Amino acid sequence: MSFQLYSIASNSLNMLFGGFLLCLLIISTVCANPVPSNQSTKLDKIMRCDCKVKTMNYVIEFNNTDIFNNITVHENDVLSEGTIKLIQEKHGLTKTGELDPEFCALMNNRFQNKILNWRLINKSTKTESDMAALKNTLNAAFEKWSKVTKLKFRYVDSADAEIQVVFGSDEINCENGKKLTYSNDKQFGCAFLPGDIKNGGDVYFYEANWRPENDSSGRPLLPAAVYAFGYAIGLKNATFDKNGEISASEINEVQKIYNPHRAKPWTMLTN
Repeated sequence: MSFQLYSIASNSLNMLFGGFLLCLLIISTVCANPVPSNQSTKLDKIMRCDCKVKTMNYVIEFNNTDIFNNITVHENDVLSEGTIKLIQEKHGLTKTGELDPEFCALMNNRFQNKILNWRLINKSTKTESDMAALKNTLNAAFEKWSKVTKLKFRYVDSADAEIQVVFGSDEINCENGKKLTYSNDKQFGCAFLPGDIKNGGDVYFYEANWRPENDSSGRPLLPAAVYAFGYAIGLKNATFDKNGEISASEINEVQKIYNPHRAKPWTMLTN
């Protein structure tokens, strides 16, 4: 995960600032210190390093937009106090100018790529025919989020997919994830924010009689999937809607994460 982030940052910085040596200098500065041997300290080190790299990618993505008052952020100021404060202000965070936990939570819980791969894994008793129908419904749920962000979702049969969707996995440990429930608090699955080290972006649907769209019997999958995928792409306050609709407040929140310079007023993006 970390190597991929560094590659993204290096390529993007190279294009923006026009210097491969500059990219190497910045990346080496980000993670210059040796990784501690203590496991918890090592994890903190990795997450802080990722936070810095993701901040670079954020600045590259939204440079010269109203996030930065329509000016170009100089390469030497990418991680400066002033730049961090501008980002914090736009997202309603406390303006500390530092890579504090609140700020890094914002950076870590958003995908860097605009094209996200997802994979479907069947650990249930469902047949291939059943899963094919459910896959179409999952595509429809992803499409709803695609329409209100700049994210595109592409199915791939690969363990490297950013989002792994698993059916029939009752044994998953949801301690670091979100327990997905209906309005009656009955749990039907588990989802993880993008920043989770082990399961980031993954969604688990427990064994049940799930039904695809336009099917009259079973538990409707579409509203459950829309809810789960909202959380999986970083929307902490995603809510369950029995019709599978995304509320205006959810659109505002997700656009603050992925399209902050277009977050107010909210719009249904078409590209």
